[in-house]
Formats: sequence, C-alpha cells, structure tokens
Amino acid sequence: MHCWVHYTERMQQHIQKSAYDSLCGKFLAHQHGYLKSIDPTSNIENDDNYLSLLFQSQIESRHLSTHQISSVSSKSSSPIMNKGYYARHRCYRELLRKFLDLTIDNKDRQVVILGSGFDSLALNLVGVSTSQNIRTYEIDFPEMIKRKVDAISNFIVPSCHELQNAIKSAVQVADKMENFYRFSFMNFFCADISVRNDVDRLLSDLVRLGGFDRSAPTLILSECVLVYMDSVASSYLSQSLLSFLQNRDEKANPVCIWASYDMVNPYDRFGETMLMNIRRRGLPIPGFTQYPTLSSQENRFLSIKDIIPPTNRYRWVCKSRTMLDIYNRNLEGVGVISAQERLRVEKLEMLDEVEEWNLLMSHYSMTVLVVSHDEEDDNDGANTAMHSQVDMLMHHMLP
Repeated sequence: MHCWVHYTERMQQHIQKSAYDSLCGKFLAHQHGYLKSIDPTSNIENDDNYLSLLFQSQIESRHLSTHQISSVSSKSSSPIMNKGYYARHRCYRELLRKFLDLTIDNKDRQVVILGSGFDSLALNLVGVSTSQNIRTYEIDFPEMIKRKVDAISNFIVPSCHELQNAIKSAVQVADKMENFYRFSFMNFFCADISVRNDVDRLLSDLVRLGGFDRSAPTLILSECVLVYMDSVASSYLSQSLLSFLQNRDEKANPVCIWASYDMVNPYDRFGETMLMNIRRRGLPIPGFTQYPTLSSQENRFLSIKDIIPPTNRYRWVCKSRTMLDIYNRNLEGVGVISAQERLRVEKLEMLDEVEEWNLLMSHYSMTVLVVSHDEEDDNDGANTAMHSQVDMLMHHMLP
C-alpha cells in the first residue's frame, strides 16, 4: 500500500530544472539537424523555429544555468542523447498526425499536454489550428506556465514575417486570469497534478475557463511526467481524467488517446545505475520502481477500466513498448520512423556506442492507450470502422 506523496518545494525545483535540461537537450538535437516539425495536415517537415525561440527566451530571462548555457554553446551533446531526444520527439509528432487523421471528420479536436514544460508542439500548430479545429491545453507548475507565457508574449521573429504575424494574432487575443492563460487556441493551466485538489480544480477549470469539450476527440501527452508521481497520485490523475472524458451526457466521446513516455526496467545493472544517478540529482521518481515493466505500464491504465463507473460503452486498447523496439521498427512501411527518415538521421552523426544506445533505449518506453466509443447497436458500421482505424494506428505506432 503506497501513501500519497506531495512534492515539496525543493522537489518541485528539481523537477522544474529537469524541464530546462530537456529544453537544452532538444535544442542541441535541433542544432544538429535531428528535430523537425511535422505539419499535421501533411507529411511535410520543417525546422522547429519555436524551439529556438523558447530556448533564446530562457537565456534572455536568465533562467538557464551557466552550465546549461555553456553545454549548448559548445554543442557538447553526445550522438546518443541527440538520437534519444529525436526518437521521443518523432513519436509524439507522428502520433499527433495519426490522431488528426483518425478524427478528421470530427468538428473539434483537443490536445492535452501534461507537464508541458517548454514543449513546442502546441506552438507548431499555429497557422493550422483554426482550419483543423484544434485546441491545446498545457498544464504545469504555476512558475513554469508563467515563464512560458511570458516567453511567447515577447517572441520576436524579424526574419520570418509569417511566424511573427501568427504569434501576434495569438497574443492579441490573450486572456489572463489566475492560474489560467489563453492565446487564441492555446490554453495554459497552472496546476500540480500530483495534488488531488489541484486535479479536481483543473478538471472543472478546463470546461469553465478553457471551453474544453468532453465529447470531442482528445489526445493526452505525458513525457517523463508520470514517473515523478507515486502510484496513488498517478492513479488518481489517470482515473479522474479518463472518467472525466467518458462523458456522462448522451453524447459520448468518440475517442481518447493517452501516450506516456516513461522509464522502465530499473532492476538490471543499467537500470540500477540510472536510478542511483537520478536520485543523486534530487529527483523523485517513484514511478520508475512502482511501474518497472512494460506490462505494469499497460496495467496502470487498463486497471482503471473496471474502477470507472459505467456510463457509455467504450473499448480499451493499450500497448507499451521500449523505445529501442519502436526506433528499430520499420516493416513494409509500418513504423514511426521510415527507412528514408532513419537513413537521414543515421547520416547526421557517427554513433560508436551502439551497445550503450541499445541499453539506454531499452530502459525507456512509450505506452499508448486508446479508449474509443463502442455503440451497442452498430447498424451503420461506425464501431467497426473506428476499431479498425484504432488497430491500424496501434500497429503503426507500436511493434
């Protein structure tokens, strides 16, 4: 039986520092040519300009440490780290594209990013959000949200008029309230999702302030977030959010997808070293040991199915795979990384530490849960079509 563990102020500071480490790591990978932004309406890939803007904003606001700045200035990142950031970045962008394909006939679509930090995914939807009916909801600690909102408000892109105009049009309709900010289709909520009261308030505010539609298809992304939460807190968050999305009104949510990137396999020699090094940095990672295997990652979500009071009928499908399996997966055009794209990435830098790469990638996982509405009466074949598309998505994303 695990007790509920709240983040102390010091623990929050360590977690927030990891968000800056992630920003620096992704920016370095971007500098080396790894990270591209996938246009969700096509397969066209462009440079992720917003990542550079977010990084520069944190230098100017002096939120990055001297060590973080010097590591970026010297481009002192290993090919292993660059490829690792690339793999998870690619997974989330590809899943977004698949989600939008799956829900193309729906009036509205929503993307929820838990522990969003300085992720640039929502910003990369500027310009297509209106035509695609997409709204985004970013959730993080108050300090992190405020810093990101300040950064976006002050973006200056003299070399790209289209980008600058898109940002201006979003900021012009900015709406700021306590614990909530809105830029056009982007919504930002301040909350500590490890705290029960914050979760309850968040679900209420999503609808009251953010215009969240519980009956609209929703994609939830959590990147190295649940690992910082103990089983009691993560279970409450998962159960509350998924129950919230299984709309109790007559109109059911057609599909909800939750993708979570986490650490796994803490009990072999490599995993024990990872655990020790992370704990030395002061980071709480109870999820690493409480959900140590791929099957436990799947059960984290599937166990909720029988707890949530039945409302409408839903079909639950969940798979968890290591990032090594996902990276290596490309069979007859199926997989997150195409043969052509993999060839591009392999040419960027020479990777000598192949064994270390395999070990590292086998200790991170991507878990994808799909909850789709399951009508009892399927006369028009809608269920069959949706289930078939969901199965194809899972087959494409996870081996």
